[in-house]
Amino acid sequence: MDTITLGCLVKGDDPYDNYFEVEINRTRTVSVLKELIKDKKKNTFATIDANQLKLWNVNVSLSEPNEKLNVLINRDIAVIEQRLEELHIEESWESYTASDGYPVQLPPKIINMLKSDKFVPEPRNNFVTAFQNLQVAQSIILPNLGQQPKNFAEGYQGKTLFITQQMIDIWNTFSADQERSIKRVLSGPMGVGKSYISYFLASKAYAENWLILYIADANELNKCTEKKSGEVICKYFIAQNKDILTAAELKRLVQYADRYSVEVAATGEILGNLLKRVDRKTLLIVDEHGVLFENKTVPISKGGRLN
Repeated sequence: MDTITLGCLVKGDDPYDNYFEVEINRTRTVSVLKELIKDKKKNTFATIDANQLKLWNVNVSLSEPNEKLNVLINRDIAVIEQRLEELHIEESWESYTASDGYPVQLPPKIINMLKSDKFVPEPRNNFVTAFQNLQVAQSIILPNLGQQPKNFAEGYQGKTLFITQQMIDIWNTFSADQERSIKRVLSGPMGVGKSYISYFLASKAYAENWLILYIADANELNKCTEKKSGEVICKYFIAQNKDILTAAELKRLVQYADRYSVEVAATGEILGNLLKRVDRKTLLIVDEHGVLFENKTVPISKGGRLN
């Protein structure tokens, strides 16, 4: 798929009211892009030929306040950064050396997530040590997974996890080789330990070098735009897996990304492909998920209810 989406704005227009997008194949010329833009803004450019349009590339984010966005909002003359005729979408990407030692070109947003220490779990060896000789009735101190469940470490239990037969059984079900993916909803009254079990499963999978996506609070996904929700998914997935993601996997993560929807495109690959691998163990856990299904009935799989 070689089609990219370009965010466009006529100079002087309000970015929130007049921002528009055009899709174009990466191999097409700038003259074709001009025709597409003119077609999108027929009234604005009614008296101008497409070949008379002047196009400029500017790196301005609409997702958060910044000085460049202020320039556009104030309708001042924007700072020109680079002519579009010689620009390819990948030219702003940077090289990153993946866990397998191979380099891969990635968008700046993904590079920043990879370089950030925020939400990164403790070293995997800490988890391996914590789960050694795991057995029922054992008491372990949970390492930091980069996030903490709601009310975690409060009350008498603190950060101590008491291993139950139920935890072992659920893990054995998830870790066994299966032809199809396993889906479970942990349901029960407040205080029965759903979040501790979720944290246990995510931590155990992390210790086993699985690809994981653990989100401690689903309310973070309950955003007004798919871009903001996508950013949450990307930042946690990358933080939890960057030490084992190969160059090929990172390349796949951004294969359909462009600078205006990196998070959305990457999230599609995370949920649609990377976490559905048949050749590698993966685990997706979303805690406090009820907020995503308000006024809806959530089907409960047999064996998934906690008493």
